[in-house]
Amino acid sequence: MHIKKRPFILLELFLALALISLSIIPIASYPFKITQKELSTLIEIQLQEIAEVAFKDLLLDSDCLSRTYTIALNNDYKWEYLATWEIEYKTPTTEPYTKSLLQATLNLTPPKKSSGIIKLPNLEVFFEYFIEAKEDNKESASTSDQNDD
Repeated sequence: MHIKKRPFILLELFLALALISLSIIPIASYPFKITQKELSTLIEIQLQEIAEVAFKDLLLDSDCLSRTYTIALNNDYKWEYLATWEIEYKTPTTEPYTKSLLQATLNLTPPKKSSGIIKLPNLEVFFEYFIEAKEDNKESASTSDQNDD
């Protein structure tokens, strides 16, 4: 009985494994891309919420033009974001208007570069806030005293 030798069997085996791995890699990487996109979307939603909190903090305490906020998706994922404000105050141009315009631009940037599968986005949020001009109580009191005389 004579056994035939097949010297190319190892080469055929490597080619078969290469073809299988080339077809499996895109299929296996797709769930990782979806997970990364979902985490980026969750981070952006939390950044919008932090932007609203930062705007409330700015209105309550005008000295906080730069502050750090923490985003936490769970105990494993926590990131620090630096919130910096650019504020422009516009007075009304026409006389009958009593409201002034406060334009505030918030830049939320991560202090560290992102590593791993999650790409940390930067976010720039634009806020407009109208401020009502208050009447000066001293002037109104002095005019009412003059009217009494």
